[in-house]
Amino acid sequence: MADLLVHGVNDKLVQTLKKRAGANGCSAEAEHWAILAAPLMKPPRRKLAELLASIPDKGLD
Repeated sequence: MADLLVHGVNDKLVQTLKKRAGANGCSAEAEHWAILAAPLMKPPRRKLAELLASIPDKGLD
């Protein structure tokens, strides 16, 4: 597993991360990982054109 180092993080942001981690009962590192993973591990959103194209053609209304 790779390491990720983030430079220049605002002190207020770090304190907020630590508070959030404490509220969730985990370490700041675990909370940081969860915050990063949540949006990155979701399947990509489909474009409206793709959704419309996937609707089966049922003939005339």
